[in-house]
Amino acid sequence: MDIDCLLRRKEEAKALLESRGAPQEAKEALQALPGLVARLRQVSRELNMLMRKRKEAARTQQQQQQQQQEQQQQQEQQQQQEQQQQQQQLVSSAAARKAEAANLHSLSRRAAAERQQLQQQLQQLLLLLPNGLDPRVRL
Repeated sequence: MDIDCLLRRKEEAKALLESRGAPQEAKEALQALPGLVARLRQVSRELNMLMRKRKEAARTQQQQQQQQQEQQQQQEQQQQQEQQQQQQQLVSSAAARKAEAANLHSLSRRAAAERQQLQQQLQQLLLLLPNGLDPRVRL
Protein backbone atom coordinates (compact mmCIF):
# COMPACT_ATOMS: atom_id res chain seq x y z
CA MET A 1 0.00 0.00 0.00
CA ASP A 2 1.17 3.52 -0.84
CA ILE A 3 2.17 5.80 2.09
CA ASP A 4 -0.11 8.64 0.97
CA CYS A 5 -2.98 6.20 0.62
CA LEU A 6 -2.22 4.78 4.06
CA LEU A 7 -2.23 8.27 5.56
CA ARG A 8 -5.57 9.08 3.89
CA ARG A 9 -7.08 5.86 5.13
CA LYS A 10 -5.56 6.10 8.60
CA GLU A 11 -8.91 6.28 10.34
CA GLU A 12 -10.09 3.22 8.45
CA ALA A 13 -6.93 1.37 9.41
CA LYS A 14 -7.36 2.44 13.05
CA ALA A 15 -10.92 1.14 13.11
CA LEU A 16 -9.80 -2.09 11.46
CA LEU A 17 -7.04 -2.57 14.04
CA GLU A 18 -9.47 -1.96 16.91
CA SER A 19 -12.04 -4.31 15.45
CA ARG A 20 -9.49 -7.07 15.13
CA GLY A 21 -8.12 -6.51 18.58
CA ALA A 22 -4.65 -5.44 17.52
CA PRO A 23 -2.13 -4.81 20.25
CA GLN A 24 -1.63 -1.28 21.56
CA GLU A 25 1.80 -1.08 19.85
CA ALA A 26 0.14 -1.42 16.44
CA LYS A 27 -2.30 1.37 17.27
CA GLU A 28 0.57 3.57 18.52
CA ALA A 29 2.57 2.80 15.38
CA LEU A 30 -0.40 3.84 13.27
CA GLN A 31 -0.70 7.07 15.27
CA ALA A 32 3.07 7.76 14.88
CA LEU A 33 2.97 7.07 11.15
CA PRO A 34 2.11 10.66 9.97
CA GLY A 35 4.93 12.12 12.08
CA LEU A 36 7.38 9.53 10.79
CA VAL A 37 6.33 10.15 7.20
CA ALA A 38 6.70 13.90 7.71
CA ARG A 39 10.16 13.38 9.22
CA LEU A 40 11.11 11.03 6.36
CA ARG A 41 10.04 13.63 3.80
CA GLN A 42 11.95 16.36 5.64
CA VAL A 43 15.09 14.21 5.76
CA SER A 44 14.66 13.39 2.06
CA ARG A 45 14.42 17.10 1.21
CA GLU A 46 17.52 17.81 3.30
CA LEU A 47 19.36 14.95 1.61
CA ASN A 48 18.36 16.26 -1.82
CA MET A 49 19.53 19.75 -0.86
CA LEU A 50 22.84 18.37 0.39
CA MET A 51 23.30 16.41 -2.83
CA ARG A 52 22.62 19.55 -4.89
CA LYS A 53 25.15 21.48 -2.79
CA ARG A 54 27.65 18.67 -3.21
CA LYS A 55 27.17 18.66 -6.99
CA GLU A 56 27.49 22.45 -7.07
CA ALA A 57 30.66 22.30 -4.97
CA ALA A 58 32.11 19.66 -7.28
CA ARG A 59 31.17 21.76 -10.33
CA THR A 60 32.72 24.86 -8.75
CA GLN A 61 35.89 22.96 -7.89
CA GLN A 62 36.09 21.60 -11.43
CA GLN A 63 35.66 25.11 -12.86
CA GLN A 64 38.38 26.44 -10.56
CA GLN A 65 40.73 23.65 -11.58
CA GLN A 66 39.98 24.33 -15.23
CA GLN A 67 40.64 28.06 -14.73
CA GLN A 68 43.90 27.27 -12.95
CA GLN A 69 44.95 24.98 -15.78
CA GLU A 70 44.08 27.63 -18.34
CA GLN A 71 46.03 30.25 -16.39
CA GLN A 72 48.98 27.89 -16.10
CA GLN A 73 48.85 27.19 -19.83
CA GLN A 74 48.69 30.92 -20.55
CA GLN A 75 51.67 31.53 -18.27
CA GLU A 76 53.62 28.73 -19.95
CA GLN A 77 52.77 30.13 -23.38
CA GLN A 78 53.81 33.59 -22.25
CA GLN A 79 57.08 32.23 -20.88
CA GLN A 80 57.71 30.38 -24.14
CA GLN A 81 57.00 33.55 -26.11
CA GLU A 82 59.33 35.53 -23.87
CA GLN A 83 62.03 32.89 -24.27
CA GLN A 84 61.56 32.93 -28.04
CA GLN A 85 61.78 36.72 -28.06
CA GLN A 86 64.94 36.60 -25.96
CA GLN A 87 66.43 34.01 -28.29
CA GLN A 88 65.47 36.11 -31.29
CA GLN A 89 67.04 39.15 -29.65
CA LEU A 90 70.19 37.17 -28.93
CA VAL A 91 70.28 35.90 -32.50
CA SER A 92 69.58 39.40 -33.80
CA SER A 93 72.25 40.96 -31.62
CA ALA A 94 74.70 38.18 -32.55
CA ALA A 95 73.90 38.75 -36.22
CA ALA A 96 74.30 42.49 -35.72
CA ARG A 97 77.68 41.97 -34.03
CA LYS A 98 78.73 39.62 -36.81
CA ALA A 99 77.64 42.13 -39.44
CA GLU A 100 79.44 44.89 -37.58
CA ALA A 101 82.57 42.76 -37.35
CA ALA A 102 82.37 42.01 -41.08
CA ASN A 103 81.88 45.70 -41.79
CA LEU A 104 84.85 46.63 -39.60
CA HIS A 105 86.97 43.97 -41.29
CA SER A 106 85.98 45.33 -44.70
CA LEU A 107 86.74 48.89 -43.59
CA SER A 108 90.12 47.89 -42.17
CA ARG A 109 91.01 46.07 -45.42
CA ARG A 110 90.05 49.16 -47.41
CA ALA A 111 92.02 51.38 -45.05
CA ALA A 112 95.07 49.08 -45.34
CA ALA A 113 94.80 49.08 -49.15
CA GLU A 114 94.42 52.85 -49.20
CA ARG A 115 97.40 53.23 -46.86
CA GLN A 116 99.53 51.05 -49.10
CA GLN A 117 98.45 53.05 -52.14
CA LEU A 118 99.26 56.32 -50.38
CA GLN A 119 102.69 55.00 -49.37
CA GLN A 120 103.42 54.10 -52.98
CA GLN A 121 102.34 57.54 -54.13
CA LEU A 122 104.50 59.12 -51.45
CA GLN A 123 107.52 57.09 -52.53
CA GLN A 124 107.00 58.15 -56.12
CA LEU A 125 106.80 61.77 -55.02
CA LEU A 126 109.97 61.35 -52.98
CA LEU A 127 111.75 60.13 -56.09
CA LEU A 128 110.90 63.40 -57.73
CA LEU A 129 112.54 65.41 -54.97
CA PRO A 130 116.13 66.70 -55.30
CA ASN A 131 119.03 64.46 -54.28
CA GLY A 132 118.95 65.42 -50.61
CA LEU A 133 116.36 62.84 -49.58
CA ASP A 134 116.75 59.12 -49.76
CA PRO A 135 113.78 57.56 -51.60
CA ARG A 136 114.13 54.37 -49.54
CA VAL A 137 112.87 56.09 -46.41
CA ARG A 138 109.47 54.77 -45.55
CA LEU A 139 106.98 56.72 -43.60
